Amino acid sequence: MRKLFSLPARLGGLGLRVPSEEAALEFEYSLNINQQLIDAIVHQESSFEVDPKIQSEKINETKKQKASRHETLQAELKSELTKDLWKVIELSAEKGASMWLTTIPIVEHGFRLNKQQFLDALCMRYDLNLNDVPRKCYCGENYSINHCLTCRNGGFVIMRHNAVRDSIFDMVNETCKDVKLEPALLPLSGETFSNKKANVSEGARSDISALGLWQPMCRAFLDIRVFNPLAQTNWQKQIPDMYVYQEGLKKDEYNERILEVEKASFTPLVFSCSGGASIETTKFLKKLAKLLSEKKNEPYSATMSYVRRRIRFDILRSCIISFRGERAPRNFVKISNAECHLTNFGRGGN
Repeated sequence: MRKLFSLPARLGGLGLRVPSEEAALEFEYSLNINQQLIDAIVHQESSFEVDPKIQSEKINETKKQKASRHETLQAELKSELTKDLWKVIELSAEKGASMWLTTIPIVEHGFRLNKQQFLDALCMRYDLNLNDVPRKCYCGENYSINHCLTCRNGGFVIMRHNAVRDSIFDMVNETCKDVKLEPALLPLSGETFSNKKANVSEGARSDISALGLWQPMCRAFLDIRVFNPLAQTNWQKQIPDMYVYQEGLKKDEYNERILEVEKASFTPLVFSCSGGASIETTKFLKKLAKLLSEKKNEPYSATMSYVRRRIRFDILRSCIISFRGERAPRNFVKISNAECHLTNFGRGGN
């Protein structure tokens, strides 16, 4: 695990370097980058000016050396770890999955975790056992991270979905017109669909709809899914296939009906609890970031980073809450069945 934790966060590690092991290499990298300055000092030059082209080449060369070393270390780890643990590492190394580790804890945006939440997040990242939790869930199953992310008792699965939905709604609402939350689809009047899995219910709804997202004056419908990659139905698939499968479920349900009846576009937004996103979702995030950056006149890269970070923290916090949240139903007393002796209250009664 020491090798794993020393890897950069983007490769599934924690970026925790061991100075005694890294010092010699970092010294060599520093010598390489500062070679122009070293030569000027050695030759006792009276004036010195850095050549930007040479400096850029040195920096790129050093970055390549570091990347090559990290790839070698990653390959060594793959041969040492079990297949299941390596798959967990691959999930942690997905684009955007590690952003919470490198984020400045800004209270205004909710980018912060307390120490218990941070430890629980690490447990989820590497599929470790949680401390100080019950052995059994309220439903009778063994208590584990996988079960917490799947169990519907307590409403945490819905809360996870709604947290992501509300954030996306807020950001889309800043850039598009006529944005609606949970819009009802047009009622059917005898239409039939080739896809037998299509949602034909009268009260069918999508999560979000907006005008002008993909094209001017055209309505786009969005529907969100945050799935648990550790669930048995997903774990048996390769990581890219997980997203394709989840996107397919959403398209089966809504795509044909929205295209044929609404005459609009449909985009499934699929995220994993580990922080990854599907190909179509990534395209949506890029489009959203582009619209936001143009409206606010801010750099696209910074806007894209904010969009990914906000959604990542929504998923992370909602997952962590489910690890220690109450799952047993509350006991409510019906007022009609309670004996309330109110006759002596008011008017000076004792």
